[in-house]
Amino acid sequence: MKKLMIALTLLVSSSAFASSVIAQKEFWAGFSPNPVNSKISIMDDGTSVAEIRYVMENKVEFHDLATLSPAALKSLKLRIADVTPEVLKDWEEDQPKCLDAPSKSYKMVKADGTELQFYRWASCHEWVLPNADNLWKAEPIKTLLDGLEALIEYRWEIQ
Repeated sequence: MKKLMIALTLLVSSSAFASSVIAQKEFWAGFSPNPVNSKISIMDDGTSVAEIRYVMENKVEFHDLATLSPAALKSLKLRIADVTPEVLKDWEEDQPKCLDAPSKSYKMVKADGTELQFYRWASCHEWVLPNADNLWKAEPIKTLLDGLEALIEYRWEIQ
């Protein structure tokens, strides 16, 4: 029992120093013969990580991608703080939806822990922030996450 308590104490104390997600892109493969789902996360210490899930193989891989410079991290955090929460708008609400299509969503996490989804593509529809000012502030975060995802594809090509 004493060993269990020591192990639990070490686990809790080590997780207290773990970084938190401040921006994330999630991709779901939809209906696919061999679906691969992924998450690209930027952490509050500037590191970025990819989590790749091979659904059929029940396998998960993690890849360190890049570390933001202190100036880039500060800029990202200021941009996140500047976006105001609002409900996403479906830009194609009058169009038919498609089933089993791949989907992706993007979120940011504010300093107070509030999660804000700022872009989503699902069922062949695109949801965005309706306020143009918010959209303008969030777009570089989306671009950054997409760029980090491109690093994964590059790593796969060279392995």
